[in-house]
Amino acid sequence: MMLFTFALPTVKAAEVPDVFGLTQTAAEEAIVAAGLTVGTVTTANSATQPIGTVIGQEPSAGINV
Repeated sequence: MMLFTFALPTVKAAEVPDVFGLTQTAAEEAIVAAGLTVGTVTTANSATQPIGTVIGQEPSAGINV
């Protein structure tokens, strides 16, 4: 009889950073620094935020993924 044991890799949850109001470059840097991958980037106009800044994000900041 043989018994094999395996060590499963440790998966560490990453917290989604708050990127609202950051430039796209700064937001992407924060996402990568958190150990996450940047997803689809969509552009839209905002009456209250300067051009080139993040006006929304999904998933929300603070969520562990």
